[in-house]
Amino acid sequence: MSRWLCLILLWLGTSAAAQDYVAVPNAPLNDDDFYNLVSCAAAPGGTCAKPRVRWPEHKARDLSVAIVAIDQNYPARLRTPIRRALYQALAEINSAGTGLQLRRAASGEVPDIAIHLVDQEMGSTIRNFPEPELNGNEMPAAIFWIWWNGKKEITQAVILFANSVVLEEVPSIMVEEVVQATGLMTDIGSPWYRDRSIFAEFSDNTVTRLQPQDLMALRRHYPPG
Repeated sequence: MSRWLCLILLWLGTSAAAQDYVAVPNAPLNDDDFYNLVSCAAAPGGTCAKPRVRWPEHKARDLSVAIVAIDQNYPARLRTPIRRALYQALAEINSAGTGLQLRRAASGEVPDIAIHLVDQEMGSTIRNFPEPELNGNEMPAAIFWIWWNGKKEITQAVILFANSVVLEEVPSIMVEEVVQATGLMTDIGSPWYRDRSIFAEFSDNTVTRLQPQDLMALRRHYPPG
């Protein structure tokens, strides 16, 4: 998929670069390997390369999401499709049978997952963003960033969309970004998953629905109550 660098602010106040994807053979993964890869960047049969983080249970069951900022120069032709894609992504995730329940943030509410439509071209360097950890990084089609505490509980997430994101790819990018902002941070570097997972690294961003192993991973990460 279009790449969005995932850098994470650790609870001690330092920052660390997270591997964007794990390369695996051009073949299906078993469910354990799939889940471990997307949830903690473990190679098949290997150990975690990232912490396994989640929103706390009480928050996961009432997780708010909203577009909080649209740059005045952001293309008008993208604004409505991005809003529509967000609503579709929330409906898709909420129908997955997990312990997650996402909703649009109320007016005046600070959302748990804040989406920004920024006046940044794909390939440019992020500048002047309010969260300084993102500044200096290359802007892909979209980028997510999450923070967590010492209990490995996510406390905040942001998603940025570039002003040159391809219109037809918006629905796929949106559902992946929102899911990854719930803690499933790592993509799968295997052509076999090109049209079989939202986590596919090598993709044309055409997958807009959670596929069977995507659903499995989300249910393991947030078991239904």
